[in-house]
Amino acid sequence: MKLNLDILPSGRTELEVEQSIIVPADNGEESLNECLAGVLTVDNTDRHVILSGDLEARGESICDRCLERFELVFSVPVDITIVRDRYRHEIEETDEFDSWVLHQAQGEVDLDDPLREAAVLAQPQKMICNKDCRGLCPSCGVNLNRESCDCTAEDHDPRWDGLPDRSTGKARNIMAVPKKKTSHARKGKRRANWNLTTPDPAKCPNCGAACRSHRVCRQCGHYGKREVMVVES
Repeated sequence: MKLNLDILPSGRTELEVEQSIIVPADNGEESLNECLAGVLTVDNTDRHVILSGDLEARGESICDRCLERFELVFSVPVDITIVRDRYRHEIEETDEFDSWVLHQAQGEVDLDDPLREAAVLAQPQKMICNKDCRGLCPSCGVNLNRESCDCTAEDHDPRWDGLPDRSTGKARNIMAVPKKKTSHARKGKRRANWNLTTPDPAKCPNCGAACRSHRVCRQCGHYGKREVMVVES
């Protein structure tokens, strides 16, 4: 799609868009042919031209659940700024644009790339034909939207066996996992107690019995050579 700046009137006008674009698919093997349609608002000033609005995109896509083809319809917000060359440096220093920026002073401007980029960014990440789509059976592959199957669903997924059981509250086949990482300082403090030895008891200078250092003797009641308590025999 081309926009001729030479014949574009000043002020605010409307631009009718009806453009067919090719958007690459996620699998890289097939491209989606989408049609953009709608009306954009064009603001033509002396410094730049701004095209903004919402377009409607229609195209054929494949449902991620049932793998059936369907018509995909979604909204595409468009925000394109065409900066005239003589104001390029002035605008780059003062203004910040969050839109697709083109630099051109006159002539025809090609809008195919900006429109394609806007359609790619607005395209849904998950293609679903219907919000109530039941998809395919994981066992036999039957489309559950058309017919039902006799496959029995598993009681539980074996990948969740490590989580606690709701009925018993106990974990199944779960290994011990620390709640947090043990630092080097904490590990060193814990291992420092492994080398502790039993202190050698001292002897009472009065009776010669074994007692702790700087403590009153429990046998004679002396602290050094001074009697400080009476020991009942």
